[in-house]
Amino acid sequence: MNEQQTAQRSVRGFGQVETWVFDLDNTLYPHHLNLWHQVDERIRDFIVDFLKISRDDAFRLQKDYYRRYGTTMRGLMDEHGLEPDAYLEMVHQIDHSPLTPNPELGAAIAGLDGRKLILTNGTREHADAVLDRLGIGHHFEAVFDIRAAALEPKPRPQVYERFLVSTYFAGGLLWFVILLRCRLAAAAPSPVLAQGSQAAGP
Repeated sequence: MNEQQTAQRSVRGFGQVETWVFDLDNTLYPHHLNLWHQVDERIRDFIVDFLKISRDDAFRLQKDYYRRYGTTMRGLMDEHGLEPDAYLEMVHQIDHSPLTPNPELGAAIAGLDGRKLILTNGTREHADAVLDRLGIGHHFEAVFDIRAAALEPKPRPQVYERFLVSTYFAGGLLWFVILLRCRLAAAAPSPVLAQGSQAAGP
C-alpha cells in the first residue's frame, strides 16, 4: 500500500480495521444485474407449488415472512414445517451469466489490509458461483452461509455469534460491508466498492 492509500484509509477511519466482512448479493455486484430478482421470483414459484396458493397470495406471504422472520424460508419452516434443502437448491438455481469478471473490484478488495470474509443469507454454492463469475473468490478466506448459520437469518444475533466463533475471530476492529436500502459509498474505502443500489428482500 502506498503512502497516499495509507493516508486515505487513516482519514476515513479504516486504518485499524483487521477484518472485513462482506455481504454478497447486491453488494459485491450492482443491483441492476437483477440476480436477486431471479431468486425472488423463484421463491414465489416455490411457495405457489409448496402451499398450492395463487401467485398473488404467494407474493404477500413471501414479503410478510421476510419482514417477520428475516427470510421467507425461516417463515415457511416455522409456520409450515418446510424442510429447507429442496427450497435452497431450487431458489438459487439462477442464471449467473450477467456477472462478468471485475478485476477493478478485485484490486480494490486486495488493497484492504486484513482478513476478508463473506457473510450471506444465501447458500455456499450460490456464493461460489457469484465469486467465480466476478473472479474475486481468491481474495476471501471463508464464506459463512445460511447453512453455517444453522438456517437462521441475519440479522438475528445468534448468526453473528456463530459467525465469530466459526471464523475464529479473536478481537480487533471488524468492519461490515453491507448494502440495504442505502449506498455503500459513505463506508467504502474505494470508489470501486461503492457500487450501491437498493437491495431487494427475498
